[in-house]
Amino acid sequence: MVRPARGEHPASGSARLRRSGRGHPEAHGRALAGALGELFFGAAKSGCPTENTAKVERFAAGRAIVSCDLDVAREYGLLKQRLREKGRPLPENDLWISAAAKRHGMVLVTRDRHFREVEDLRTADWAVQP
Repeated sequence: MVRPARGEHPASGSARLRRSGRGHPEAHGRALAGALGELFFGAAKSGCPTENTAKVERFAAGRAIVSCDLDVAREYGLLKQRLREKGRPLPENDLWISAAAKRHGMVLVTRDRHFREVEDLRTADWAVQP
């Protein structure tokens, strides 16, 4: 997935994307389409949209893009209902990202704490260096 430089949020204008080191859980050559969408949004709203969009493009190049399929949609429906019952809804795009990560056994690299509400979702803190 995405690992910005230490102390930087991937949606910030100054975020620098880099590939993760070998053996790190998110270094599998895959990226979630929804997560890339969030990065492109962050780049578009940044102070340097052209430069930051190019960084996201470079990060995505050569990676398998994991998108929505029937199994991800099914997981999304279950997740949304469970979180609704708990009274802890997530933003829609984050639900899709969670569903895809769970379905494909991926580690979600994030600093957003609300992902902790999703049972059995493996996460890693983006600020922690491998």
